[in-house]
Amino acid sequence: MVSSMNIDPWALVGVLAFSITITLTTNWLVSGFERPKLPPRMTLNDTIAVLANLIWISMLWVLGVLALRYIERMTNYALGYGLFATLAFLLSWVRAYLYHRIQNRSRSSGEPRDREALAAVLVHSLTYFLFASVLYLALFALLRQPVDPYVFIPLCIGALLPDLDSRDSLLGRLLPWISQRLEDHLGHLEEWHTPAVAALVALFTTPLILVLGVQFWYLIPFGFLAHLLLDLLAPRGLMLLWPLHRTRYGAFGGVVQAPGSRVERVMVAGFAVAGLILLFAVDLGRPEPSPAPAPSYEQTLDHYYSMRGRNQVFAYIDGSWQLSGRPISGRFEILNASNQSYVVLDRFSGRIFTAGRSSEDNVYLNRIVLQSGPSVLVKPVEVHLENQPVGDALGIVYEMQEEPGLQHIYVTGDLLLPLLDEGMDSILQADLGQTSLRQILSHGVGHYSLHYLSATELIELADLQVEVADLMIVATYVRPATGPTVTPLPPPAPATEPPR
Repeated sequence: MVSSMNIDPWALVGVLAFSITITLTTNWLVSGFERPKLPPRMTLNDTIAVLANLIWISMLWVLGVLALRYIERMTNYALGYGLFATLAFLLSWVRAYLYHRIQNRSRSSGEPRDREALAAVLVHSLTYFLFASVLYLALFALLRQPVDPYVFIPLCIGALLPDLDSRDSLLGRLLPWISQRLEDHLGHLEEWHTPAVAALVALFTTPLILVLGVQFWYLIPFGFLAHLLLDLLAPRGLMLLWPLHRTRYGAFGGVVQAPGSRVERVMVAGFAVAGLILLFAVDLGRPEPSPAPAPSYEQTLDHYYSMRGRNQVFAYIDGSWQLSGRPISGRFEILNASNQSYVVLDRFSGRIFTAGRSSEDNVYLNRIVLQSGPSVLVKPVEVHLENQPVGDALGIVYEMQEEPGLQHIYVTGDLLLPLLDEGMDSILQADLGQTSLRQILSHGVGHYSLHYLSATELIELADLQVEVADLMIVATYVRPATGPTVTPLPPPAPATEPPR
């Protein structure tokens, strides 16, 4: 995932160093500036604390990598780094405070901390993870599909998630402020251990599709259901039909009596052997894409011109800002193309810039991949003003804003001012920011051209008195597709009478 995002390796190292530093610092602050020291013997709580810190560092690192994609698109990127650092510190402090409080309570209550308890927790968690992995590998072996090694991460999360309602489980000890409340309000093996909750987990984790993809997302509820299937061997069984009724169902008389029992250890060994066998039966690795020649830059432009005016066009861009050399990549909307350059809208910041391979473009493109969007209706209106304020053209803009399906309104054109007003001249200055198109250009005293001003920016010029103005106001509307889905056949030729 990281390599496809084209992030500087040193930036990744910096985010990792920041994640480690902020985690250790907040732990030190919450502990009352206590000097960290290694215990003479690693207990269960000590081991869980190390795992919790490693997981938190990993989460901060992933969030930092995702934040880089947006920070690099900000004009004031120092502000972006500051906001992320502040948010990471606050979240880490809250997490450290809650974890420290729960751990102190656990120590005072005399919970088991020896190696036997640690072994029982690890064996219990490993049982569910291996069982879910065996089911997944067996399914893909039957389908003869390759298995991506990264899928075992969300699969492990889903397999351990049902035990969040037990403070004695591995996940419950990693997230004690959640597990203790779930256990106190619901109890272990109660409502949280039901297929209905698995469906809710699938619903609430749906946004992860944008980050992980569909294949990785569905493995979380898959692991959850695999855990429930194995819990049918517990003595109490499960409420499979909750919330319809609370009848419990079990299998084989509840052979798994307790976490870490002899039966669980035998199951771990059996699942491990089955998993190793299945690993040889499937292709481990991502399927190689079929080789295809990459289109040239000129071919990409021709492709865009074939879609312009008929569909919204989005693009995955990889390039760098010309003025600073900072990298930029992500998904953007293409508004237009002029000569050999694209006019690009960043919906994240609302800015417009040019991207191409000339020295005059804001962004130099290394790679661009076009993607067609929904059908659009483009409505251009020409406006001519003479000795009038720009505000006289706003009536058309307001009418466009009331029409359904509006996406964008942009204005281009030329202005000729009768007299140069210093106040207006300060408004009509070229925008030289590295992350935006120069939208107002001066061609001499009192002569300006507008390039892709938004409706809001045009309203700000409403009081500007012009001698002559020729404006083009363009609105884009997204409309649902109507009509036949295929091109109809031409009508048959009219029958002709044979010559007599």
